[in-house]
Amino acid sequence: MVDDDDINEDLDDLMTPEEGHDRVYCVPRLSACISSKFISFMNNFGNSGGFACILDALANGTPDDKLTLTTMGYMITMISMPSKLFHRDWLAEFAAPLVAAMKAQLLGAPDKILKDVPANDVSQMQISISSINSRVMDKEEAKKDQEKLKLEICKKCLSSELLERRILGIRELNTIIRNS
Repeated sequence: MVDDDDINEDLDDLMTPEEGHDRVYCVPRLSACISSKFISFMNNFGNSGGFACILDALANGTPDDKLTLTTMGYMITMISMPSKLFHRDWLAEFAAPLVAAMKAQLLGAPDKILKDVPANDVSQMQISISSINSRVMDKEEAKKDQEKLKLEICKKCLSSELLERRILGIRELNTIIRNS
């Protein structure tokens, strides 16, 4: 999880868009990444509409053969990995909608879709959501949101028609209780 103390957002104000770009999406951070090539790739991706396309897929896509819930999970994971690098304007525009869209896909998925999603992928989706939240929420609020999501997923598993999902829900609930 991102530690807010490690992120100095003063550099956000100093960064100017690269030639041909409208805005800055990612900023080098000493504690995370200072690769100008990687930052350039991320800014190019953002200025080409990449983040908006991913948000659209998560917010408006319906899991099917072409866009599975697992693939959506890969998208949120890919977005969350450089979370320390995102410019504060990116966070203001994309963080909450991406998190809300992924939660809605995960919690709204019917059993027939969830049965094909491995437990590790669901866990990775939760980690990715928490990573993004940790940039826009204080630590306590992010932790509460993470715990609430875990409980909502347990509830979804426990109410599943599939026995293996109900068993997974019981295991996860036991883990939550043990760690409390």
